[in-house]
Formats: sequence, C-alpha cells, structure tokens
Amino acid sequence: MSTPVRLQSLKLIGRMAFSTKSLVFSQIELITITLIEVIQDSETQVILHACRALEIMAGCLMNIDSENSNALIFWNIIFDPIISLLQYPQTIIREAACDCLGNINSIVFAQLQRKQAILIITVLFGTVHDEESAVRAAGLRALGMLVTLPALREETGFLMDLADIVCLTADDKNLGVRIKGAWALANLCNCLSKEKDYEDIESISLEILLPKIYQISIKASKDNDKVKCNAVRALGNILYLCSNKHILKDTSSGLETLINCAIVGNDMKVRWNACRALGLVLSNNPDNILPSSWRDQVFPALCNLICNSPNFKVRTNAAWALYSCNSYGKYIIILWKSLILAFENSQYVPSYIEYPHRDALIQQLCLTLSHVAAYTEVSDLQNLWAEISEHINDVSSYIKQFQEIIVPEKMGDIIKAKSQLEKYMKNALLLEERKIAQSLASIFERTNRFDNLDDIISLNNVQ
Repeated sequence: MSTPVRLQSLKLIGRMAFSTKSLVFSQIELITITLIEVIQDSETQVILHACRALEIMAGCLMNIDSENSNALIFWNIIFDPIISLLQYPQTIIREAACDCLGNINSIVFAQLQRKQAILIITVLFGTVHDEESAVRAAGLRALGMLVTLPALREETGFLMDLADIVCLTADDKNLGVRIKGAWALANLCNCLSKEKDYEDIESISLEILLPKIYQISIKASKDNDKVKCNAVRALGNILYLCSNKHILKDTSSGLETLINCAIVGNDMKVRWNACRALGLVLSNNPDNILPSSWRDQVFPALCNLICNSPNFKVRTNAAWALYSCNSYGKYIIILWKSLILAFENSQYVPSYIEYPHRDALIQQLCLTLSHVAAYTEVSDLQNLWAEISEHINDVSSYIKQFQEIIVPEKMGDIIKAKSQLEKYMKNALLLEERKIAQSLASIFERTNRFDNLDDIISLNNVQ
C-alpha cells in the first residue's frame, strides 16, 4: 500500500477516535495492536501518524470514565512500545511519544505496577535534558499533565524533583520550553494548594521549596506573555501556600508583580490570571503574608479594573478577587462606589466580543457587592450614604434581577448582607444610621422567588 494512503488512513483513525468514539473503542484491542505494528515501520512519517492516532485515543480515554476498562487494555498494549520510542533518533517521534505519555488516564496510572509508574516519571525527567528543544517542551508538558493525577499529588519525591526540573528550565534559551515549564510549574503549585486545602501536605518542606519557586515565578512573570500567564498562576499559589511572610523574606515583590501583570499589558489572559491570583492571595490571611500597605496597593488597582478594563473577563476576575477578601479596612466606601460605577459601566460594551461575558460580570458584581455589604461597619454608614444614596434604586434592580436567576445555594452572601444591615437597623445608636441601614438592607430584599427559602433550607438541614 502506498505511503500517502497509509498516512490518510492513520489520520482517519485519529479523527474517528475523536468524533465517533464508540466505533473505534468497541474494537480497541484490534486497532491498538495494529497501530503498534505500524510504529515498527521504517518510515518516520508513518510512525509519526501512528503515534498521533495513539495520542488522540489516549486523550479520549483520559476523559471518559466509562472507558476505564478499555483504557487499561490500551495502555497495557502500548506501554513498552511508547517508552522505547523515547530513544528514537528522530526528534518528532520522541516528541510524539512524550505527548502520548502525558495523556495517560488517572485510573490507569494508579493501577500501574510501581516500577512502570517510576519508569514513566524517570524517562520524562530524562526528556527535559534532551538536546532538542521540542522534546524538552513535550517532556515538560507531559510532566505538567502527570502532576494533576491524584496518584502523584502526594508523591513528595516526584513533586520536589519536578520543582527542581522546572527551575532548571526557567533559563532555557527556547521560548517553547519556558512556556511549558511555566505551565508545569503552575500545575505543580495548584496541586500543592489543593493538598493544603485538604491538609494532606505531609513531608514537603515548604520552607525550602517555596523560596526557590517564588523567585523563579517572579522572573518568569517578566518573560514573554505566554510564559507570564502561567507564571502569575504559580505566583498566586505560592503566596497562598505561604503561612508566614518570613518564609519568602520579601512578599512585596510578588505582590507588586501580580498587580503590575493585572493592570499593564495587551495580553488579557495574563491580566485575568493575575486578578485570579490576587484573589487567591487575598483569601488566605493577607495580613500575615503581605506587607502592611497591601490594601493601598491592591484595592485601588482592582477598583480601577472592575470599572474600566476593556475586557469583561478581566473585570469579572478583578471583582472575584475583591469578593475573595474578608478585610477591607478604610476602603469599604471606595469599594461601594467602585462597584456601583462598575454596574453602570457594564451597560457600555466596548466591543461585540464582550457581550457573551457581560452576564457573568454582572453576576460577580452582585456577589461582590453583597460580600462587601456584609463587612460594612455601622461607623461607615453616614459617609457611605452621602456617596451612594442617589444610586440605591439602580443597584437594587441589579440585585433583584440576579436573585431571579441564582440558585438558592448561591444566596448566602445576599442573606448575610441583609442580616448584617438589619442588625444595624436595630442596634445603631443614631436614628440616621438606623434609617440608612434600612435603606441599604432593602437592596438585598428577597424577591418572591425566594419567599419559601427558609423552608427549603430547613428541609435540607433535616435531610
């Protein structure tokens, strides 16, 4: 059979695996064995196309829980041949083998023999030292995929070794390698953050690990935008993981880097990732981690973004960052004013491509305003009323529309805001403060849709 026909046939298998899964996976053993026979061919292009078909199949199996038995059959067949391809003389084949290994199913990986799992990790670490940049980048991508697998999240040795490898690649001359290295680092840091949330970080010495990857992340945040968008993800997680500012010695440089990435630049993914990272940092006792002036640095920047950013996803993520904080200090009134202006400005869509993101922005603004209202002090009321009294009806309209579409489980912030303001209605010393509290509480009045919310909550608690 001619080579062009064979190549087109291999492409077709890959496309069928992606689009008509049941047709391919019902014959997975036959198809996989055939593809493994093909990669023994002498023609590089034929081997490459067979690898790509296997990679697509692996990617599909990775995301379909119902195909776990097929995934095990598939990986038992391809394991040794794919590992051997990492020694192939042609760069493009080694690269394709890395991509295939990166798509291993989490359940399959957990069922591998210990020596097989170690072999995958070892050979992929080896590819990061390959003389060809394409292979180094593919190896880093695969490692960045592996670190998301539950079976490896608690493997301290793997996590520490991955951190070391990523730090080594930060100075790579090839941009593609640095991009994949930053992505792998961000995934590693995200993994560590999740383990912290579940309190499962055992013997990882964060005091040793965090300073090292902190400096690498700051440096990467000044690199190309494609590196920067993941470097800020890593940086946010590192600051979130840090329990004490003395571990990193200088958290101000990290904070300044995140703020700068959020407010400057043409790459919007960098900016909304930086906002997301700031929100993560603000959610975890920022007074213990950040310099004492952090509010003066963070809040003006985020307030400007929610009102004026040309990109609605940036505005939404900036609003989420404000929502993540539980300590606003003297900025409560400024935040109220900025959120009201953000509601007004959301009516003016700077570009048609922002229309799909407008509803998400308004919903987040409603949540953020409710959250800020719950942290408003009685001493703020008179000065706040002087600034926002003319806008109460407009804001109330947004909140009531929001209640019409929100699920009951998301009502918590609105309920807290109303409850806090109702306390001031009863307990404030001055009559004027009680009247202001009553007017503000009316913003968060329940709509008819939630007249039976208390009954629903009580019923759920009983169940």
